[in-house]
Amino acid sequence: MKEISALLRRISSGDNTALAELRDALKAKGWLDANTEILIDSQEVNPNPYVLKTLISAVQELLDRITDGEISPFKQPDENLDGQIRFAVTELGLPVGFNPEEGHGLFVGQTRSGKTTVLFLILDQALRQGIKCWLFVKSKEARKLLTVTKEMIVVDFKGGIEINPLLPPPGLSRGEWVNVFSDVFIQGFTVFEGTQNFIIELMNQLPPDSNLFDLLCKVEATKCFPPSGRTSNYKESAINRLRGILSGDLGETFKCRKSDLESLAQHNVIFEIGNLTASQQMFVTNLLTTWLFKYKLKKVEDAEADWMASPVEPFEIVPEDIARKVLPIHYIGLDDANLLFSKEIKRGFYPLAIISDLLATVRHARIYVFCCTHYPNELGESIKSNAFLQVMFALSNGDDVECMRRSMGIYELEMTKMCHRLKEREIIAKFSKRYVEPFFARVLEVENIPSEWVSDKEAYENNERILGPRKKTTERKESKESEHTKESVTSEKQEKKESQDSNEPKSEETAFLWDIYNRPYASIKERYDTLKLSASKGDRIADSLIRKKLCRKHKINLGYRGGMTTFLELMPEGYEAIGTPPKEHLSRGGGFEHDFWINKISEHLKALRSDWQVSTEKQLKGKFIDVTIEFENKLIGLEVALTAVHEKINLEKDFALCGCDYVIVGCKDDKVIEEVKKIAQDLNEGRRNKVGVCLLHELLRCKSLSEILNLGGGKNGEIKRDS
Repeated sequence: MKEISALLRRISSGDNTALAELRDALKAKGWLDANTEILIDSQEVNPNPYVLKTLISAVQELLDRITDGEISPFKQPDENLDGQIRFAVTELGLPVGFNPEEGHGLFVGQTRSGKTTVLFLILDQALRQGIKCWLFVKSKEARKLLTVTKEMIVVDFKGGIEINPLLPPPGLSRGEWVNVFSDVFIQGFTVFEGTQNFIIELMNQLPPDSNLFDLLCKVEATKCFPPSGRTSNYKESAINRLRGILSGDLGETFKCRKSDLESLAQHNVIFEIGNLTASQQMFVTNLLTTWLFKYKLKKVEDAEADWMASPVEPFEIVPEDIARKVLPIHYIGLDDANLLFSKEIKRGFYPLAIISDLLATVRHARIYVFCCTHYPNELGESIKSNAFLQVMFALSNGDDVECMRRSMGIYELEMTKMCHRLKEREIIAKFSKRYVEPFFARVLEVENIPSEWVSDKEAYENNERILGPRKKTTERKESKESEHTKESVTSEKQEKKESQDSNEPKSEETAFLWDIYNRPYASIKERYDTLKLSASKGDRIADSLIRKKLCRKHKINLGYRGGMTTFLELMPEGYEAIGTPPKEHLSRGGGFEHDFWINKISEHLKALRSDWQVSTEKQLKGKFIDVTIEFENKLIGLEVALTAVHEKINLEKDFALCGCDYVIVGCKDDKVIEEVKKIAQDLNEGRRNKVGVCLLHELLRCKSLSEILNLGGGKNGEIKRDS
């Protein structure tokens, strides 16, 4: 813009040498039309004031229209933009498209800007050209594609379609697939560092047709020595994640010995993952994409081996062409790229999800990924670096606009301004080859896909037509028919049934209950982080479980920065909901808060010194001590005092019966401390000086035995409290 304005000023002052430069500049931008070129040629041959004035006016009008947004400041592209799959047109009406195997695509934009329209437009044409499509979506809107082709399977992860994640693709050894599955598993769920090797070892011991339920049973039956060691943590971590997967709707899909995956690889599939948790969505998408990649790559390897062994004529076919002969093209569509490509995603030592690593290699298996996102600034570099096509729609966040501007190489001021004022269905696109300049275009209308959605019944019937009768679907239809025939049920019984149904936990609530069962003393915030729940969603689930009387809420003061922290305890109904017997309390007659402090204090002490023998509820001559430390022939007792009611008897028996050398009383608050101090004052001097009184949370911050003994240690008949 500035360059052209400067040339106009030179031409106005009589510098005719600038005419050639003006022609080249307009041509480079794609703004040189036939009339303007004639005016420039005429002025060069025969200078005329009227022609000069008309030329300057025409070019200035062009610049004004660009400034006003009527014409984009981007260079007008040539016919090299066209391809077999078209999705837009330029300002001059040139079609914009790409060819089936040119690469991956990234579409960014705010809600209702046109991203989904483009994705459906591309998949519509791909389906009509015989390209296989796998689509991972969170809504049922994608079912519209069933109107394009009936050869489309819908997987809603509620049963009907059988998927056994432990079965390797045909031709791949079980050992190879075990390693791949373990990678996918730990990248989908947060686990301890050694859990992967723990799972690999157990999976290699399972029979060939095992499923995730068998793996769960194997993990639960594994004996860990010592019971509280690292292996026990790996076991607990694996059990928690596996139960979370199998206790919900996803468990119905994985409850099989065989698998429909090989059939799914031959068909178009819509995977509806909206009813799964965020971790499960990542796990399923990574798992199925990786399975497809390994399956197709193995077929290419087998075909190449057959080609090498066959007596073909020289140059009849080259290995690079074998993939095209034996494999169909697969398009994978993702309606939320941030779920898999977010730069914040880290699992263990893996900086990227597996699908990110596959982006650079899936083309060898003729797999191409097309994904949408609202937040490109939060994406990792893998998808941006490997995308052949980048398309930017209207974005409201300046950081997102800047991210795409840099990624697409847009630096001129007017072009940058244009990026901030895109309207609905207006795009700025960039190819990585053929035509490499960013350009402005408008998305085509979707004319062939109706607005009506396909019902569950229609989708299930179509699945049965392709794959044969589905057990789960048949059961659903029979149960619906039986429900319609129960017209004689009285309203009182109906209300009672509805009340009972309303108390049954949902899949995400069941996963929450299992987390409480496996980690009874984790705070509610720790549960949200582990289960990948936002605070609002986590609160809704917790409130629902409390309302259904499946669990109980406790507020415990952890002191210092911990403050009042919320914990949840399973009720008998909660244990019944997940089909497990209630756990016994750690302490005799104690409640959750008493057990919590016993657990926290004992775990802290065990971590301090390996040569301390730390025990909970140790019985000595009929007296139970909450926590004991045995070290160098010394016995130190620690009592948890939520009230001071029984502390006089506890102190006397700890010294007289149990033979404690020292006793520390951890108190709930200052009121209990004052009452326990008065009790300790009544002891004889020898015992009084061996009694310490402190707040419970102070015990969790001690780093040595001397610190523990000095907490509230008495001298000269006085009980003092270390601040």
